[in-house]
Amino acid sequence: MIFTILKVLMNYQYLKNNRNLKAFFKGASANEIKLILDKLNEFYEIVKSNEDHEALIKAQKQEFLSGLLNSLDEHNFTIDDLQAFKGIKAKENRPKMKPRYAYIALDGEEYLWSGQGKIPTKMQEVMKRDGITNKDHYLISDENFDQALAEFKYITKFQEQYNEVPDKETFSAKFPNFQYFEVSQGLTSIIDDIREKTLFKRAVEVFNKSAELFTEDANKGAQFLINSVEKLQPNYSFTCTDIIHDTSRYEEWKDRLSNADNYFIPSGFPELDEYTFGWKRKEEFVLIIARTGSGKSFVAVKSAEHALSL
Repeated sequence: MIFTILKVLMNYQYLKNNRNLKAFFKGASANEIKLILDKLNEFYEIVKSNEDHEALIKAQKQEFLSGLLNSLDEHNFTIDDLQAFKGIKAKENRPKMKPRYAYIALDGEEYLWSGQGKIPTKMQEVMKRDGITNKDHYLISDENFDQALAEFKYITKFQEQYNEVPDKETFSAKFPNFQYFEVSQGLTSIIDDIREKTLFKRAVEVFNKSAELFTEDANKGAQFLINSVEKLQPNYSFTCTDIIHDTSRYEEWKDRLSNADNYFIPSGFPELDEYTFGWKRKEEFVLIIARTGSGKSFVAVKSAEHALSL
């Protein structure tokens, strides 16, 4: 029985939900719960020990790679020189073309393309889906990474030389002061943000230059602005779901109906929950609009108190 319980509890999502825990342990004695906690503590020590060991190995590897790369740089050597010294012949079929295009295929994977030859089939599928006719929609350049230009050039050069991007340890050895941030934002959204910031930068440059020309000669300013419009075309991803053949959204909707507690937190107002199921468990922006003194704060406080009581 104990091992069955532990097996269920190993689902960390289950452990994070107080309501599920209360329901699961309903009727359990203090001794039974204590026995389970002892087992979990044993498991925690094992996991913690493994994580500490992996962290130590990673730190030692990064320190070694950092010293190795610095030594190579100091003596003007490259990794190819080391391979030649060991008698390792570089792969002759390794592509030397620099990747110029990036796109996310229908399978959700990101792909790079040098721009040489026929447009890849996966890229054609994405262009057809998004209604894009110009492949330059997916063009990547130094302009997109002006605040991290050295890092961007290193990654593209590494990709060109080894046909893959460097792992985190290798990259950190080259740029030890580079800051990493964990984000939950989707890859497509990140790419769109980069494109939007690039477009903003272009627009500022175009309008500032046109303002100078308008001051000197309105005709020149207008002509410059007209010629620059092509550079200011919006560049963002557009995706849609084929609800006829892809039934995943319908299946998710059915699952939400039958397992609402896994997706929503009750609002504390049964009449509202009957239609909305409550607030989403992940992220949801809710705007409550009403006249002054009509109870907006009461609704917010009651919902918060109800959520804390679960």
